[in-house]
Amino acid sequence: MESLVTVLLPVYNGEQYLKLAIDSILNQTYKNIDLLLIDDGSTDGTIEIIKSYADPRIRLVRNEHNLGLTATFNKGIDLAIGKYVARMDADDIAINTRIEKQVNFLEGHKEVTMVDCVMEVIDKDGNSLKKYNSDIISEKEIRRSLPYNNHLGHSSIMIRANIYKKYKYRKTDAEDYDLWLRLANDNHVIHKIDEPLLKYRLHGNSYTDNKGRKRSRGTLRLAITKRNYLKTIHIRKRFTFFNISVFFSMVKDYIVGYIKYYMNYNYLLNKN
Repeated sequence: MESLVTVLLPVYNGEQYLKLAIDSILNQTYKNIDLLLIDDGSTDGTIEIIKSYADPRIRLVRNEHNLGLTATFNKGIDLAIGKYVARMDADDIAINTRIEKQVNFLEGHKEVTMVDCVMEVIDKDGNSLKKYNSDIISEKEIRRSLPYNNHLGHSSIMIRANIYKKYKYRKTDAEDYDLWLRLANDNHVIHKIDEPLLKYRLHGNSYTDNKGRKRSRGTLRLAITKRNYLKTIHIRKRFTFFNISVFFSMVKDYIVGYIKYYMNYNYLLNKN
């Protein structure tokens, strides 16, 4: 029998693209799916869209009040019942073979804790823009690059549930990147399928597409996340090659980040 996969999909006021996201999961070639939708206090038509489905694979959990992403992620991890957990966002679209291919990879590679995939970036209307995170693929490349930047997706990953439940997310500027660093620090193997199995949408409300915030905060978010990560690991592990690389890249990110912040601040002053 196919292993059960929990697809964790948090949503907050996601009515615009939610149906496309849900349909892309329910129409997967891999059928043994537990689609866990956690509504974080939506005030739009999100709940009505979810309740319009009669598929028994859907579980709807509603937060009593808005908890924010990190707490909602961790709540979902606690509620996951599958052998594997796949992440999904309410504005993205999963290619119909995504779950099947990621499960097959993890089933065939017992040493791998988490598998990502290349993403196809689309605009608000669904038009293809480019491939994303397609230059760093193998476990060695991912481990070598992680101290410097995040070349992994978030809504595109699948992870073994027992490991996910052990680590969870911590509240920081980039909770997904912090998790990848902690997994790598403990020598968990992360791999990526060299095929675009997720359509990752950029639109006006998405963080990645918010150019002003990205210009002034992007690099600093990485620096702050690295600092918080280094503060919490055991002192004996701070002097590994991996963590020394994290430290020096953190220093560089702070310098570059504050330069970008200053330039953006002046840009906004001059514009106004």
